[in-house]
Amino acid sequence: MYNHFDKADWKEFFLDEICNISSGVRLTKANMVDGNITFIGATESNNGITNFVSNTNGSFNKNMLGVNYNGSVVESFYNLYSCVFSDDVKRVSFKDEQGQNKYCYLFWLFVKSGGGKSSITLRNYPKMNKIFKVVESFYPIR
Repeated sequence: MYNHFDKADWKEFFLDEICNISSGVRLTKANMVDGNITFIGATESNNGITNFVSNTNGSFNKNMLGVNYNGSVVESFYNLYSCVFSDDVKRVSFKDEQGQNKYCYLFWLFVKSGGGKSSITLRNYPKMNKIFKVVESFYPIR
């Protein structure tokens, strides 16, 4: 089977060159009102969902990645649905509109997790100075 990835020109880049990165907004347990909107917190499970609320704030969004920078650091989830993001989670979306779809975000998570034969390094995470390096031998589909 032909593999388009073997023709790709993989390179090192800063994440903010291709993505918009914005912070979640603090919503304390005392201020949460029970509801049906997913609340994304810094957890390693449940696709980042830590609660369901009815109140929203400036972090209310959908179709993006949530990347923990507190708690379960660097744990990442794709959020197709509308949700509210904790201030412990960065909201990451591709700058290029063509990349703003579930397939690109799920592929990104696959690459970030080390799927296939990829090798990724994440440096200076607390400063959000992200550099992901994908080596040339990346072949996720055989």
